[in-house]
Amino acid sequence: MDEDGRGAEAAEGRRWSRGRMMALAGAIVVVALLLAAGLGWWSRDQWRRALADCQQAAAGLSEQAKAREPGLVVQARAVQEGQVTNRETLTALQAAVKGLEPVKPEACQVSQGVAGLRSASERMRDQMNRRQWASVRVQRAAKAVLASRDAKSLADAKAALKAKQDEGSARLAQTDGQVADDATRERLLQALDAAGKVSSSKPSDYQQAQAAIQAALDQVNASAQAKAEADAQAAQAAQAAPAQAVQQSAPVQRSAPSYSGGGSSYRPSVNRGGGWSAPAPAAPAAPQGGGVSADVNNWMHHMGNPVCQKGQACGIG
Repeated sequence: MDEDGRGAEAAEGRRWSRGRMMALAGAIVVVALLLAAGLGWWSRDQWRRALADCQQAAAGLSEQAKAREPGLVVQARAVQEGQVTNRETLTALQAAVKGLEPVKPEACQVSQGVAGLRSASERMRDQMNRRQWASVRVQRAAKAVLASRDAKSLADAKAALKAKQDEGSARLAQTDGQVADDATRERLLQALDAAGKVSSSKPSDYQQAQAAIQAALDQVNASAQAKAEADAQAAQAAQAAPAQAVQQSAPVQRSAPSYSGGGSSYRPSVNRGGGWSAPAPAAPAAPQGGGVSADVNNWMHHMGNPVCQKGQACGIG
């Protein structure tokens, strides 16, 4: 091939190379534009996700703060020191309650970037986790307080029943033969037997047994009071009977007989200490047929007493 032919081929090769380079450069530009558009879209999507996550964390933290305390925590916080067997459970509950961090939701601003929104979300979610664990500790402490309270209630109920059993047993022995109705003592004995069989973890079971003994005791006491009153009335009647019998058997006081000889009775009066005394009894009438009757004899002895006293005036007549 001559020089002209070789020169034409060289020129053609150079044109093809320049076209290929231009095509490659255009492809690179297109890819770069596509990459830039993709990166922009991806960035906006990441920001939207970060904003939504931040807002969700803030809402969750606020809801956690608004949530009411569980019922068992409310009950436990109302328990007093004298109601538990172990006071340390109350101290642990107070410490657990103080461990709850205050709620601090952050504002999720639109002007924040992806990194800022993500940091705010992480802080709020970390706070939520700490509060959740603190709430678990509070509930555990509350359960311990309630368990200690229930143990104290059970122990108190058992002790109260034991004291009532002792009272009932003593009263049962004291009232033997001292009640108006012995069936009341039988019911008390049955209540005591039933109380001795109580075996439960519920304080109410022991309280019911105690109430049954108390009801039986009230009946025994009322029956004993009724018998005591009846015995007192019988004793008063027994004391009054002899006095009434003596009063009924006492002799009737007879008036002094008067002596009448066919005329008026003579009853001398005595002046005693400057005044006239009651007239002396009149002489009884003499019996017909002679002799002296018993009435006349008594009268004569009576009249035999001196009528006039020394230094005093004597009656006239």
